[in-house]
Order: sequence, then C-alpha cells, then structure tokens
Amino acid sequence: MLRVAPKTEGYAPRSLEFVPLASGSRGNATLVRGPRGCILVDAGLDRASLLDRLDHVRQRADAIDAILVTHRHKDHVRSAASLARRHKIRLYATERCLEHQQRETIDQWTRVFPGTSFDVAGYRVSAIRLSHDAPETCAYVIDDGCTRIGIATDLGSSSGGLIAGFSALDVLLLEFNYDPEMLRNGPYSEALKARVSGERGHLSNEQAARIVMQVKSARLRRLYLAHLSERNNTRELALSAAHSAFTATEASRVELVIAEQDTVSPAWCSLAPAGKP
Repeated sequence: MLRVAPKTEGYAPRSLEFVPLASGSRGNATLVRGPRGCILVDAGLDRASLLDRLDHVRQRADAIDAILVTHRHKDHVRSAASLARRHKIRLYATERCLEHQQRETIDQWTRVFPGTSFDVAGYRVSAIRLSHDAPETCAYVIDDGCTRIGIATDLGSSSGGLIAGFSALDVLLLEFNYDPEMLRNGPYSEALKARVSGERGHLSNEQAARIVMQVKSARLRRLYLAHLSERNNTRELALSAAHSAFTATEASRVELVIAEQDTVSPAWCSLAPAGKP
C-alpha cells in the first residue's frame, strides 16, 4: 500500500477544515486540510481561478499533498493535470480518468481503484463507485481517525455501495442537482433531460434527500448542497428538500449550506484538533 508523507510548507490549521472552493456545472473543487496534510478534491476551474480561490483561503498550491479526482468530466478536471505538473502535487485518479490527463507528463500519479481504500497525507481515503455517465466515477470518504467527510457529486442513483460507505459522517457534500418539474418544463432538449434524470445522470432534490435520510447519523453536523443546476433548480427548492430529510431534533444540530459556484463557501472546522479525541 502506497503511503505518501504530507508536505510541511504553507498554512497549517489547528483543526480539520473542509472548504468547498467551487461547486456547479462551471467548475468544482473542494479543499480538505488539517495538521496531517492537505488534499484537493477535483480541480474543475481554470488554473488561474483556482489559484485565486486557494489564495483566498491562504492555501499555497505547492503545499497541497494530493489532488483526488472524482471523474474525467471537464468541470472536475480542468486544471488537475496542470496543477499537478507545475506544483509537484501527486494526482490520484482512476485508470479511465488518467487516460485523459496526459499522465506521461505528470511526475507523480497514483491509480485509484473504485471500491478500495488508501492512505494519503495522513488520511484514510475510500473510493466508492458511483452511477454516472463518465466511466469509473467515484465518491470519496476522507477519514482522519476522528472525523469522517463524504463527497459525492455527479450520480444518478445511490447504487454502488454509497449508502454503506457513507456511514457515520460528520460532514457531507452531496449533489442536489435539479428539481424534476423545472427540468421537465425547462429549456433542455429531450435527450439532455433524459440524460440528467437517468440512472447515470444527476440527483434530483428528492433523490438526494432520500440518500441523506439513509446515511444521516448522530454525528452529522453539516450538509453541503452541491452542484445545483443554474437552470433546473433553485436554492429554496433544494433547501426545502434537504430539510425534509431531518426530524426537528436533527435539524437543530445539522447546518445546511449551499455549496457556491462563484465564490468560496463557508468552511467547516472540527471542534478539536484533527487526530485527537
């Protein structure tokens, strides 16, 4: 099992931080960092824009230990290879994703096998296969021994082990992509509507809420609503569906946050330094 030691340069938070840098059809990127190391999940913005977002949260690109890629669609990988090359960051991706990243030009890369776990920069990462129309699309669970974070966007159903893999999460970033009525009456072609709503497309608000109902636990503290469609959804509809997944008692302790497209979203921080009880 490959183990990669974390880099030591750059901003070092005292506790585990989870920061969605961008979420939506125009680009996705999420930062996970703490005393053990720093991971970037997806790099779907152009390099200059992503570096601006990283600068906004005081994160040096050359202090990132790894880039984890969920799948090969451009809004998730746009600058992944260039960041890996220019800043000497190890890139983690499945074989079908690496095929499109000019991997021969990347000094450090590791193949991800869906359904397996591996160690990155002091974290245990589990790759869960998702149902999407990009081959070998993955969700990730990132675990530092005290805190468990789940990230899943670009999926049309919960098949592939998602429910079991997303147990006992403290933070969840989950796609709430579309409202079925808005999609049905919207401007997309019939073929595109069928793709979005299909088993290998995206999650509706209601589908996402049902997944939350199945994976929520007493540990869950924040739910990020991610990858909202700009044409086929509204913040209000997504939040209403998310609220329906919780009882009144649960809703009082779980914060619902929209993961933003055009700006860095509010960070979530663990209450204690990562790696300590």
